[in-house]
Amino acid sequence: MCWLLMQVIKANAPYHMSFFIIVIFMGSFYLVNLILAIVAMSYDDCRKQDQDAAEEELAVGRRICDLEF
Repeated sequence: MCWLLMQVIKANAPYHMSFFIIVIFMGSFYLVNLILAIVAMSYDDCRKQDQDAAEEELAVGRRICDLEF
């Protein structure tokens, strides 16, 4: 089996190696960008929820202040 592998590598090694190196780098770049996009979307959703909660608390506080005066 090792002999067959060496024959294949010897016959087409430069083309196959360059192809797989390009695929590995592009695939890694794609996956890193995908993970960063998911993290950014999650962060944005959490920030929006926090902002909505803060606005709700502010609105409740204003209602209480209006009732006191």
